[in-house]
Formats: sequence, C-alpha cells, structure tokens
Amino acid sequence: MRSCLKSQRWFTSGLRLAGKIKGSLDYEIEPLYQFGSIANTNRHSEDTIGAFGGHFEAGYTFKSKYRPRIFTGYAFGSGDNDTKDKFYREFHGNVLNDNYIVADSSLIGDLSGITVGSSRASGMHVIVGGTSIDPFPKLNLNVDYHQFIAVKTPSGISKDLGGEVNLIAKYKLLPELDIIASANRFFTGKFFSQAAGSGRDIGYYYAQAQVTF
Repeated sequence: MRSCLKSQRWFTSGLRLAGKIKGSLDYEIEPLYQFGSIANTNRHSEDTIGAFGGHFEAGYTFKSKYRPRIFTGYAFGSGDNDTKDKFYREFHGNVLNDNYIVADSSLIGDLSGITVGSSRASGMHVIVGGTSIDPFPKLNLNVDYHQFIAVKTPSGISKDLGGEVNLIAKYKLLPELDIIASANRFFTGKFFSQAAGSGRDIGYYYAQAQVTF
C-alpha cells in the first residue's frame, strides 16, 4: 500500500496468515513493516521511515450448542518521540487491516498512538482478551477487554493509557438484517491525568441495524 500525500512517500509491506486447526482453534498473524520518507517540519527536511507493527489473534470455540468461545490477541506499533534525528519510527495502522484490536469506541484510533493536550503517546502495545456465547440461535453476546500501553511518551509522563471494556449483543432479526447494541467503558490511565489534568472515564453506547446485501 502507498500513500500519495504531499511531501510523503509511505509504503507498507506485510504478511497475513489465518486459519483454523481441527475446526475449533482459529488464529491470525499479521506482521507489517513501513518504509519510505516523510517531511520533518522541525528540520525542514525529510526523515526516513522505518516502523514495525502487526497483530496476533487466537480463539477457541467449544463444541456446544451455545458455541462458547474464548479469544485473546496482541498488537504492536512502534513509536517515536525524537524529532531531531533523521528517522521516523511511528507505525500507522489499522486502516491497513480489518482487526478490531483498538476496541469499539475507537478513542485510540490506531496503533500510532494518541495526542492529549501537548503530550504525544507514540506507538502502542494492545493486549486483548474476551469471550462470546450464543444463548439463543439468533443471539450472540460478546464481552472483551483491551489494555493500552504506549511505547514512547514525553519524559515524566506515564505510558499507562488505560483499558476498555466492550459489551456487544447481536441479534439476527432477518437473514440479511442484524440488530447490534453495545455498551463500552474506557477506564483512563495515568497518561490522561498527567497530560490533561483529568482522569475521568469515558462511556460509549450505541444501537444500530446492519444490512447485508
């Protein structure tokens, strides 16, 4: 994939492996490398891009009419907080794949990090765990937890971004129509209180209809 933004030549290469083992254990592995060049406005020149990222996911579905499933995942995006050298190491992703790793609220949009006030949390470690079950043939219930840890932060600022809990219910009203409702809570870590002076948690709720053509 290539980005054509002005003053930027950005390329991403990678490999995705996905499959199932004996019908119950599913997995996905996706390592990625980014390279090219990007304008450095601090030095009025170009930096060489060299960033790493990707994710791993695995789940196990038990043989039961309720189809209980447990799953876990880990994602990494390299970070960079040095604007004075000639290298740019911050990984930018999730638009490059279809994984749900950054959680449902998308408060942290991708693996590049997040800026709060004047403080940048660059790069990301994301650890995921959860479970789902089908209590009725047309209803799926899912709960998962995502822990976010920054790779690079300014000196004296915590790398603990916090964690998010997602509760999602999906009901198949018709063969082509799903009703989805979700309640989510992001529990802010020390980074937010130190960078913004506020550690208030964030709630996110929605209901939607999803039509499949």
